[in-house]
Order: sequence, then C-alpha cells, then structure tokens
Amino acid sequence: MIRLHIDPHYLSLLQEQDLALYEQFMNCSVGDMIDSDHRRDIQKLRFGDSNYYLKRTHYEKTSSALESYLSGKLAHAKPFKEMLQISYLRQHGFDTAEVAAAGEKLKFGIPSGGFILTKEVSGEELSEKFSQATAEERSELLTQFSTLLGQLHRQGFFLSVRLKDLFYNAQGDAPKLILIDREARNPAPKNFSPTRAKESLYTSNRRQVRAGDTLTPNELKQIIKGYCREIADTWAIAPSVLLKELREVHRMQKK
Repeated sequence: MIRLHIDPHYLSLLQEQDLALYEQFMNCSVGDMIDSDHRRDIQKLRFGDSNYYLKRTHYEKTSSALESYLSGKLAHAKPFKEMLQISYLRQHGFDTAEVAAAGEKLKFGIPSGGFILTKEVSGEELSEKFSQATAEERSELLTQFSTLLGQLHRQGFFLSVRLKDLFYNAQGDAPKLILIDREARNPAPKNFSPTRAKESLYTSNRRQVRAGDTLTPNELKQIIKGYCREIADTWAIAPSVLLKELREVHRMQKK
C-alpha cells in the first residue's frame, strides 16, 4: 500500500521534474546528497528559482508501527509523520517549512519507507543569526524564542525546539520564526500538562547543548521568564520555581 500526498500548488512543477509517483521520489538522484546512511538520506534539489529538501527513509522500525496500532493510531513512516506534524502546526497558525509532497509505503500495515519534500525556507538560520548578534539583538531573539515555546506548549505541541530548528525571517510587517525539521513520534497535538512541558523544555536545552549552541545561565533565565509570561493563562508558574523543577528533571535524568 502506498500513501502519497502532493500539494496541488506544487503538482505541475513536480510533474515537470518527473516526480509524480511514490517510486519516482524514492529513486530520485538528481540533487546534491547532503546526508546519507543505509537507513535514510537527504538531498538538496533545485527546481526553478527555489531549493527543496528531499528527506527519505529506507528502513522503518516495526516496533514503532506496533506502538501506534496499540495506542489506536495509524502507523506512518517518519517522513510522513513530519508532514502530519507540519500540517497540524499550520492549522494552529504556526509558521513552518512548506511541504510540497510526502509519501510512504506499507506492507501488511507496517511502513517500510517514506519521503517528505519541503521547500527551502527564506531567511537566516536562527542559531547563526544569534551567534552574530549584539547583546541587545540576542535579548530580542530570546524573547521571540521563548514566546514561541509558550505558544507551542499552550496549543499542545511539545516536540523539542532548538535555535537550529528555526529560521528568522524579517520580511513583512514583523519578524517571524519559522519551524523546520519537525520529525515527531506522535504528530498530533496533545492535552497540556506540566510534566510534558518540563520534559520538552529540558530536552530542548539538552539538544541545544549537543548542537553546540550553548546559552549562558542568564540567557536561559530569560527564556524561562518569557516562557512563563506567555503560558501564564494555561500554567501559572513562577520562573524561579520552573527553573528549580527543571533542575530536578535534570537530576532524575542523570540517575
């Protein structure tokens, strides 16, 4: 069984590139390979005046599919889950990368592979802009970042977010942050809970450190302060209390 989604806006463009069938996407080799192993790969493609990123998996864990079915959900390949997560985010008003197409192949209900094709986001990678910014500019960017975290959690999206997962776009009336790389184990929004929120904040910072974009203690405090302000109508918690509870999460994770 094959599931294939092509955004009508991109259909004619993709047909011109002989990309209209699932196997055509999975066998495409005209782009520049930027990451590859035996399980997955990422290619950068150029169509007209725009760049696109084709992300594919050639192996999917059977255990992930069984977990989905046991929880009453359909099983999907990772790229297809990313497409679903982006769709949910856009429905809730968040700015994300645009999905031109996505697909997956299943055998006896178990995904064996899949792909997602996204259009390159315009703007600057937030981590690069942040590293080159002045102290005042960094403070403004952290305010935007913390506000976005609060908005995501308030609407039920708890996937970790790093500076590297965002693009900064200054075009239009006001600067905006655009989400990229939204691979999600469970893409649908969830009910808010303090536990989910704390785990997400902790994981976001841990992955931030691993990415090499370590923030200072004062910058972390600013993020938590802005986050608490944004989410106050859903979860009334003082920044000092949240910082203390996040340290407890860190202590428990190290055990």
